[in-house]
Amino acid sequence: MRCTSCDHLLPEDARVCPSCGAEVRAADLDAAPTERLTPPPAPAVAEASAPAQPAAAQLTPPPAPSASVAPAPAAAAMPIGLTPAVASAVGAPVQQVNVTVQTTPTPVLVMGQTASGPGCLVRGLYFLFVGWWLSQVWIWVAWVLNLTVLGLPLGLMMLNRLPQVVTLKPPRAQAQVTIQHGAVVIGQAQLAQRPFWLRAIYFALLGWWLSLAWVQIAWLATLSVVGLPLAFWMFDRVPAITTLARR
Repeated sequence: MRCTSCDHLLPEDARVCPSCGAEVRAADLDAAPTERLTPPPAPAVAEASAPAQPAAAQLTPPPAPSASVAPAPAAAAMPIGLTPAVASAVGAPVQQVNVTVQTTPTPVLVMGQTASGPGCLVRGLYFLFVGWWLSQVWIWVAWVLNLTVLGLPLGLMMLNRLPQVVTLKPPRAQAQVTIQHGAVVIGQAQLAQRPFWLRAIYFALLGWWLSLAWVQIAWLATLSVVGLPLAFWMFDRVPAITTLARR
């Protein structure tokens, strides 16, 4: 049965329309066909079955590519400072290392043997008994040799040796330092001389006559005690006066 006002479906025992509130009359109830309020049936829900799981595919790993097996790297060499005993304990290979260390030898100082002259007493006695008269003979023989061409070298050599003839004075030498087989050797060498051409010109112009006058004055000075120091100094300078020789 439906409401005459709003056409709302009413229940069987309804006296008032629940929708619009109109009163339901009895005449309307008798005339209206009875309709049962039956809730509509629930739609049939098909039972959804879970999708079938596909059969598990059998996973087969692809074949590994063939590769040549690389050789194991060689063991590292034993570091320097690792003793064979320690290397054996840790399992490291023992490797012998030969190290050659070249060191510079320590220089050794070697003094050359130098010939020293006789003492002052010996030289004084030699001059008193031999030197004063032998030097005069030596001077004249050397000067005569200088007048000849063949005897010139011998005469010059005799004049250069006049200091030794007078007082046995040793010749001067300069120190020479050399290194031989890692050792420092200190010896003596002759003094460097002036150029030969310069000495030859000097002797030809001055030396041959000046040396004779020089030695005669020096020898006369030896006759007095006061003149001895001057005489010895002049005898030492005879080689330089004659040929500019350094001695």
